[in-house]
Order: sequence, then structure tokens, then C-alpha cells
Amino acid sequence: IIVKLVITNPSGSIRYRDLLRPPKQHASSGWVTHTKTFTVTEELATAIDVKLITMVGESVAAAVDYDDIKIEFKEGLGQEILVDSPLVAKCWGPGEVLITPSTNQYTDSKVVHVVDVSIRIQDGKEVGVIKFEG
Repeated sequence: IIVKLVITNPSGSIRYRDLLRPPKQHASSGWVTHTKTFTVTEELATAIDVKLITMVGESVAAAVDYDDIKIEFKEGLGQEILVDSPLVAKCWGPGEVLITPSTNQYTDSKVVHVVDVSIRIQDGKEVGVIKFEG
């Protein structure tokens, strides 16, 4: 099984990036666990779409059980989150609480407090900006 990212960049071109290429497995392997640390590159940060797929050989694997996919910040949080709609950003206001990504048990989440919500023009489009601290 190979885990890949399918990245669609702003020009519409699609690129496949290997995310995880574990050693060959067999039915007798039973349940296996793999981890991978990767950095969000400029390409990922500016992509208009990113999908996670699994492949078996050259075919997309439809019946793979993903369990506890966890995304965490390696170097801590930034100070703002961009959302693709100013209306979505307005769902929060100063003093509101955000909980950052974590496992489903919320044992490693981080609680931050919204300090400002604004609108910014980015690449000719309005985006919502949620600034926080904590």
C-alpha cells in the first residue's frame, strides 16, 4: 500500500506526491501501523485541493481502514488561520475559543482565543482571517 497526496495547484495541474511508502505487507501481516512526518510546502499551502489516497500497485485502494489519522503542528501554531469565506470567519469573534487539531480523545489539542477577525484580499479573492493567541 502506498499513501499519496493528490495536489491540484492554482493553474489546475495535478501532481501526485508520495506521502508514505511502507515495506511490502502480506495478509499474514495483520494490523500494521505506520507514521510519517512531513512539512507543508509552499505547493501544499497554495493548492486549491489536496486529497489523501491509498494505492495498491497502480490502482486506487477503496477498502483501506484509516484509523486515527493525526495532524499536528511540528513547530507550534502560527498566529492566524485563513478560511475561504469571510462569512465563515464571522462565525467567530474576539474572546471565542478555537480548538486546534488533535486525536479524537482531545488529549493533545491546543485551545486558543480569538483576538481579531477580519477580511483580506488574497490572490484576488476575499478570505477570512481569524487571529488568535494562546
